Amino acid sequence: DHLGRKFVFYLCFSSCFIISWILFSFFQHFSPIVLILTSILSLFFGISQGSFTAYIPELFPTHTRGKAVGISFNIGRILTALAVFFIGVIVSALGGLSQAILTFSFVYLIGLSAVYFVKSSRESTILP
Repeated sequence: DHLGRKFVFYLCFSSCFIISWILFSFFQHFSPIVLILTSILSLFFGISQGSFTAYIPELFPTHTRGKAVGISFNIGRILTALAVFFIGVIVSALGGLSQAILTFSFVYLIGLSAVYFVKSSRESTILP
């Protein structure tokens, strides 16, 4: 709440994309750096999911909140399930698993651009 919803989403989505890009573009073998970067990626991803839990219910009136939150959280699961059926084709087309996973990380850029358009339910108390 102190940083503001939009700032947290900007921070999380940009961090997740940058770390994903580094992980899947520059590392071909496991190393301690991969473990550290994966931990940082998990931290920012977890913060974004926690922020969604606070933010999404604020967007909807009480009488539709349950359905809206359910749809909002589960549409990603449905899309992920569909992607699993095509991962083999994507890996073959892009030449490897790391390139295929990097392709999926572009969803963070979509989220980053979408944050610009969402209404801010709580403004930052430390940023203008």
